Amino acid sequence: MVEAEDRARLAGVLVDLADQVDAEVAAAERERERQRDHAAWKARAADRERAASVAEAFAGAAGRSLVDAWENVTDREPSTEPGPRPEVDAEFRGRERARYGGGVSRGRSSADPSALRAFVTTLSGLDTGASADSERVRSAWSSFRSSCAWVAVDRASMPAGFERYVRENDEDRSWIGRIADAFEVAGGGGSLSNVALDIAATGQAAPALRQLFADGLTPAEVAERWGALGLTTADTGVFDALPTDVLARLGNLEGAPYWARSTANSLVLNQRLVDVERQIEELEGTVAAAGDGSRALARELTALYADRKAVRNINAALTKKGSDGKRFLIALTGDRPPLAAVSVGNLDRAESVTWAVPGMNTTSADMTMWAKGAQNIYQEQARRPGSPTHAVVAWIGYETPDEKEVLFMGKAKAGGAQLADALRGLEAVRAGQMPETNIVAHSYGTTAAAVALAEQGVHVDRFVALGSAGLPDDLRSASDIHADHIYAARAKDAPTGKQGVGDEWAEFGREQSYAHHVDPTRDVSGVTVFGADGTTGADGTDLAPVLHHDPLRSDLHGYLDRGTESLRNVGLATTGRDAELTPATPGLEPGEHREETNVCRADRAAPDERCSDPPCSDDPHRRLHAAPFDDCDTDRGRKDGQGGLRDCPAQDDRDRRPDRCGARGRVGHRTGAGLRRQLHAPGRGRRSQLGVPGDQDGRRRRSGPRRCDGHGRVAVRGHDGRTSRRSGRPGGRRTRWSVHGPGRSVRVPGQVQLGSRIALLPRERRRDRRAAEHRVLRPGG
Repeated sequence: MVEAEDRARLAGVLVDLADQVDAEVAAAERERERQRDHAAWKARAADRERAASVAEAFAGAAGRSLVDAWENVTDREPSTEPGPRPEVDAEFRGRERARYGGGVSRGRSSADPSALRAFVTTLSGLDTGASADSERVRSAWSSFRSSCAWVAVDRASMPAGFERYVRENDEDRSWIGRIADAFEVAGGGGSLSNVALDIAATGQAAPALRQLFADGLTPAEVAERWGALGLTTADTGVFDALPTDVLARLGNLEGAPYWARSTANSLVLNQRLVDVERQIEELEGTVAAAGDGSRALARELTALYADRKAVRNINAALTKKGSDGKRFLIALTGDRPPLAAVSVGNLDRAESVTWAVPGMNTTSADMTMWAKGAQNIYQEQARRPGSPTHAVVAWIGYETPDEKEVLFMGKAKAGGAQLADALRGLEAVRAGQMPETNIVAHSYGTTAAAVALAEQGVHVDRFVALGSAGLPDDLRSASDIHADHIYAARAKDAPTGKQGVGDEWAEFGREQSYAHHVDPTRDVSGVTVFGADGTTGADGTDLAPVLHHDPLRSDLHGYLDRGTESLRNVGLATTGRDAELTPATPGLEPGEHREETNVCRADRAAPDERCSDPPCSDDPHRRLHAAPFDDCDTDRGRKDGQGGLRDCPAQDDRDRRPDRCGARGRVGHRTGAGLRRQLHAPGRGRRSQLGVPGDQDGRRRRSGPRRCDGHGRVAVRGHDGRTSRRSGRPGGRRTRWSVHGPGRSVRVPGQVQLGSRIALLPRERRRDRRAAEHRVLRPGG
């Protein structure tokens, strides 16, 4: 034992030093005596010199010689050589004491906390005496050196070594106290792994943690090193003694087991709750006293309010009462507000794991909402016969975009990389017992999830895209996404921003984006599309339609609300029950509803109640709309596909086919390639004076820009700037449109939009056809 050895060595050094000092004192006294004798002899020699001079004056040279000979016989000169200079050796260095087991021991230890504390009390008295002795030795040594500089000192480390020895004793006493705390938390009579004791006693300095926190480790390497430690859930109590910075790193370490991460993150969350309240209280007083100079402080206070809201929300999501499945905080970053992930169910044991990935404007301040969505998925999956153990992760592990960022890929790329890391972490922790893995993503979350699933080495069993804001443009088939099965659903399209009638944002996110236009319900081969617009389940249950873009709404018509067709299908898809999925509305493109399409139907003698005048008839132009998503074969001039329609009209006639108001309030212009939805007439040339696309010669197209009002009518802005009604019902009011130039907006009466105005980029950034043909709508009149 280092302490016992050092104590014995220190005692021997002190004894030897005392003997050396005694000998040096005696030698110094002898040297001083010699110097005094020689000085006295020199005084006598001077007296004799004077006497010899007198004798020589009276007796001549013979008299002086006689006097000198007598003095040489009776008073000889003492030695003029100083005695040997003594040397003191005071060498002692207190050694650092190892208070850990090397970081690889799988052994366990037990102890009585009360006995350890009694031992600490005894040591405290002894260490206090040793500290006083150290101070006395240092003072005596300093006095000896200053008063006896003649004595040479070979090594003088003893005083500093004595102090080091005392400090190590103090650390031992503190270490034993921490060990007692750890055993007390463990229940007093239990045992703890030696590694857990190492971590509790030494914190981040423990070799086990230094190995885990090494730079550049993959999740698999972290998992391997963790496995060598032998830590179990019985060691959770030891985490209470760890410093917060150690807990924060451990809580987000991919490859560490989720019980350890959750334990660490929960402790960090509790500390953050305390810290942010204290900081707000202190800063509120400072801001109030600062007056006009408080702007910077006010901004900091606002950030603290946001942080407090987030950590409170996370805490509320963890402590939700009455919910099925225990909840775990498997991620909590140091950001303000933090990123976080709450698991409903035990990821370390679950046989099926689902990651729920959110979309735009979802932060950890919304954790209770997103955890509710995860809970709904969890409960829906539990309907599976013989349901295996499962878990659903409410993952807000990336910074979601706001309205200005949602049309771009930046947040999706960053979020996809973070999601990929999380998936690799699960694979590392569950290596050899990998569970079924699913991703359920909503809105822009589908964009980020697709980026993650396009990475090498990342794979899931099932990927479900709800109300997608568009997948990246380079993903066009299921093989581009590393998932065994891909599912997608979207509610019927609604006018942008108009709530309560369908998905009011998904189509906008796809069509107005700059790099994620791909609709997984239509543009990706190999995708299973299921219904979201309400139906009757196989068990006779009425399943509600999705009437909003949001995942959860107070009216229970969001994509993940309980009782919706969408949630029922999510539960079926993520548990492999494809045969039970309810399909999208038969005969229509996903998202379209016969009762909502403002299109005349040829099988009716009277016009559709939402159709515009004149009534439907045998006119082939009208009859073409009976199957609006079937295309004409332009080479043969006849219908190719279903619908039993008559001859396709000539190309010139197609340009004059009736306009259609689509579900988003856009004008649909039928061409030989199918139904074309657009805000402006086609064209990529120069702009007209009103700022809408025109032909290459800059002239306006003959019909001008066409828009739809809220009643399924088409409004046309003519060359003179007036507004006329097209295909409108008699007696309806006219709609006026304001058309602005590049980088501006079209103002639409009655349109509602989430958040602030969505800014448009300069014209040169609009690379693709859709971005060149469309503009963004914002509120106004």
